[in-house]
Amino acid sequence: MRTLIVYTTRHGTTESVAHYLADWLPGDVDLLNLTARPTQCELARYDTVVIGSSIHIGRIPARLSAFMDHHLDELLTKRIGLYLCCMNEASAETQFDDAFPLALRRHAIACATVGGEFHFDRMTIAERLIVRAVSGVKENTSRVDYDAINRFARMISEIGENAGEISSAEEQG
Repeated sequence: MRTLIVYTTRHGTTESVAHYLADWLPGDVDLLNLTARPTQCELARYDTVVIGSSIHIGRIPARLSAFMDHHLDELLTKRIGLYLCCMNEASAETQFDDAFPLALRRHAIACATVGGEFHFDRMTIAERLIVRAVSGVKENTSRVDYDAINRFARMISEIGENAGEISSAEEQG
């Protein structure tokens, strides 16, 4: 199984999750940080594509949205995993649904919200003010859910090993 993890990162959490996932997924795993590189890639080389993002003020980065839009038809021929780093647990499911196109969510073999982090030392002054006002958090905080990441990695791994059984796995839930 050959996997590509495509992600964007603003303060480093989504990138940390991508690297953590890469260590847990079987086979060859490549990472593509769209924040640092152009959106061109050869998806044909991969069996599985995992797409990860953080969310800021209810939106994912435009570069990731453009990547998904540009490659949607080809992505729908791959095994897809989707994860979202999100600190607002109460609205995480809604934000996940808003972040990823419906077609990808329906096609995905694994989906997860994995918590997040506030890195005040990596934020602009404006970002710190907004985070403090909205969340009440005033210092670096980590709520990354490693159990959720491990479950997500297991779903991708198990379905990757049993690619012929994707239909029955999707039916189970």
